[in-house]
Amino acid sequence: MKNKLPCELVRDLFPSYIDKLTSDVTNQLVEEHVSDCADCKEALSAMREPDTAQEDMQEEIRGKEIDYLKKMRRRTRGVVIGSVLAVVVLFLCLWIGRVFVVGEKVGDGVVYCRAQVQGNVLDVTATMVDSARVPQDIYFTEEEPGVINVSCKAVLCTPWNNCGVMTSEYTSAADIKQVKMGDTILWADGKDILAITSSVYRTRHPYVGDMSANALPVAALNMGSYLGGFANELQTEKEPYGWSFVLSGEQEEEHVALKEAMMKSYAYVLLAVVENLGEVSYEYEVAGKESKLVVTVEDASEFAGHDIKECYDDIVLLQRLIQKTGLDGYAFMDAEEALALQQMEQAREEAKRMDDVKLQLDEMTSAQQQEMLEAEFQRQLEDGKEINVKIVNNTGADISMMGISYSLGDEHKGTQAGGYADEDRAIRPGDSMTFTFYPLDFELSDWQNNAEIVLKAEVYDEENNAFLVEPEFKIAAKEGAVYTYILSGSAADGYVIEQ
Repeated sequence: MKNKLPCELVRDLFPSYIDKLTSDVTNQLVEEHVSDCADCKEALSAMREPDTAQEDMQEEIRGKEIDYLKKMRRRTRGVVIGSVLAVVVLFLCLWIGRVFVVGEKVGDGVVYCRAQVQGNVLDVTATMVDSARVPQDIYFTEEEPGVINVSCKAVLCTPWNNCGVMTSEYTSAADIKQVKMGDTILWADGKDILAITSSVYRTRHPYVGDMSANALPVAALNMGSYLGGFANELQTEKEPYGWSFVLSGEQEEEHVALKEAMMKSYAYVLLAVVENLGEVSYEYEVAGKESKLVVTVEDASEFAGHDIKECYDDIVLLQRLIQKTGLDGYAFMDAEEALALQQMEQAREEAKRMDDVKLQLDEMTSAQQQEMLEAEFQRQLEDGKEINVKIVNNTGADISMMGISYSLGDEHKGTQAGGYADEDRAIRPGDSMTFTFYPLDFELSDWQNNAEIVLKAEVYDEENNAFLVEPEFKIAAKEGAVYTYILSGSAADGYVIEQ
């Protein structure tokens, strides 16, 4: 008979038995007892079953942990998205503030500034070249007494800010002698300075031996566009120091006289802005023969009416020189445009001379009146009072001539004709005609504020039939202005002119 262990003792062994910590002898005794004792067997089975309540609690804890992690992930994602959106909104606000409110600094290439000076008071009017932007603010810096540098900020145009003009005033402690915008001189010694004058003035340098510096006035005067290809040769061994242009290709014989006039004009300006330059020469071939044109300091001084080197430090004198040569009109044209303009100016001068002779013959004016008119015309020419209207032939056909009738408001003042064709030359498609007006053409000593010029054009075909161009067009009487128009259409359908 087997010894029966007490139930209490066996049940005390159950935890160690379940965890397999008891010996084989103990295991055998527990198993024998359980096989005979239903209560202990049931108790062992209960101890072996998982604690469902505990597992449920653990599962609940795990669920809460997962929910918490999900919430944290959603919250983190929301914070990240919110931060990104906040950065985007901030950047957008800063950008909007900059381009629509604060503005950004703009240079003289995108803003036109007009300076008016009375003693020590400067009034500046700023107009944007780009119609999509408007001036926002004008700043003044006095670099030295009487020398004012103007800067401008611009913003994008909006329906609430669409005024393209801004004015501002500055008062200096000293009389104003020069107004600049960056490196560009706008006004000096009582004169408005043209953009080409300021551009050329910046290229001044003392030594012709510096070829990199020599290239600057050549570029500012756009010499390559008119002269074509050329090589440079310098003579710097002895005075007079020389600069020679060796032109490529053969020059057209019928245009040599006009081209030589242009070469001289370039030479006068080069002699003015290169301090130690003594002469400029051109070497070129015409009709199979080598030709050479030499322009000296003495030649340039005679043309200018004073020592040409005085222009080196005097921008007003340099501007008078540029205007006298006509380079202010030619500098940004190609060779054909410049040639056509030269031809028209020669025709204009000839017509003017003929009118003068007719007036004298018909005794319609006295010698004193004629002298006064000539002096007035010369003054307006030197002061840059002219207005140029450039018309490009886009009709696809040759035109014999164009005529312009001009009025000041409702009062007719005169007519001009240009582009006369001959057997060899008509106004071909792509050619342009330029009509130049001075205050004297309107019986004025100066342009009137807000004056409006009304122009009507006529086209003459090669059979000299006249056709009216529609519509009439109007321009502002603004000295130094250049207006460009496109002529299109045909004799059959009618001619149209558009800006």
